[in-house]
Amino acid sequence: MGRAVRRAAGTVTFSDVFRDPKRMLWQFTPRGAAVAAADLEAFAAGEARAVAAHAYKNRRMRQGLLVLDPASPTSLAWHRTMRPRPGGSPVALEAPFDVHAATPGVPLSRYTLLTFTAATTPWALAVPVRDIPLVRAALIRANAQA
Repeated sequence: MGRAVRRAAGTVTFSDVFRDPKRMLWQFTPRGAAVAAADLEAFAAGEARAVAAHAYKNRRMRQGLLVLDPASPTSLAWHRTMRPRPGGSPVALEAPFDVHAATPGVPLSRYTLLTFTAATTPWALAVPVRDIPLVRAALIRANAQA
């Protein structure tokens, strides 16, 4: 991940809310929908986006960040922290992807549990509801390029 990556519409960190408390609320308004649509357009144009994606295993969540970068050789990479470190080692998700289910409200109401298989590895990621269309678009694009 060599270039700057912007966080997606549904991915709001504590520092985002601290700087602008309204940011937490506008996710549920038409403005949030407009920003999510702009994220889809930017991703289609080749820009990278970062999405909060907590790995869900054995009824436990591990906080993380899914970086969707169409220009990168590994277009999807999961980082174990919400702030990818330059020397950190992300987990590359490799195509083909087979989405099994998207369960809303699990484990938290603002998230959808997305279960899928990346190559032969099963994944369950809790993704903000607002960012689900972006993640699906990234999975479709990666499958098309594989």
